[in-house]
Amino acid sequence: MKSSQKPMRRFNNTPNERNRQVLTIHGPAKLKSALTLSEVQAMPLVAVTVKDQDGKLATDEGVAVEELLRRAGVPQNEALRGDTRNLSMLVTAADGYRVAFAFPELDSMFRTDRRVVLVYRRDGAPLDRKAGPLRLVLPDEKPCARWVRQVRDLTLVRVGVVSP
Repeated sequence: MKSSQKPMRRFNNTPNERNRQVLTIHGPAKLKSALTLSEVQAMPLVAVTVKDQDGKLATDEGVAVEELLRRAGVPQNEALRGDTRNLSMLVTAADGYRVAFAFPELDSMFRTDRRVVLVYRRDGAPLDRKAGPLRLVLPDEKPCARWVRQVRDLTLVRVGVVSP
């Protein structure tokens, strides 16, 4: 870093930042869950080694999206049948950037080889303001097109059948 550049400010662990709402999960049937950073960090930790767009290896830590959805009451595993298989998840960033996932991509019953992780730490430090406080990563997906910085919302939508 050049001496004239200021270091990127990181999200820190002050009570104010830990206890403000950072993520909303919306879904059908009036499903809505709002989570603070502390609540996300209290969930089971997942650590993954990732290679970012610049080819740099890093260790990201966070929570599996599958766990977030389970805690929000979203049907999973054997309960994911019929119309619930027509769910998709839209991930929305603070700047409006969006990516979509077919719901079975997020369920370990269907995909045991892939993890979708909402991370809050990289190499042991909180994410910087450009990436965080939450970032969605797919460690095995190349390129990193569906990685999302500054995740704010996970929205479950029912995808209907379109007639030709």
